[in-house]
Amino acid sequence: MAGIAELEEAINKANPRIFGREQSFTSLPLNTLATELIALLGDAKAGRANEAAIQQGIGAILTTGTFTEEQLGELEQALVAG
Repeated sequence: MAGIAELEEAINKANPRIFGREQSFTSLPLNTLATELIALLGDAKAGRANEAAIQQGIGAILTTGTFTEEQLGELEQALVAG
């Protein structure tokens, strides 16, 4: 797995719609998962990285939201480019 800094950078570079920004406005579960992921990334930045929880958070977002193949491809590219 990429390091926390690389993961955060990849997410920041990715198009915001990848993580369901529009969906989070109308979906409380997706909004909650996104908020939890942001908190986990903040913890990681502060030196309290929990990589397993971050991986689970991303997985939960991808499972809960509805994403196109294009959006999933953008996320994959962003994570690979890290």
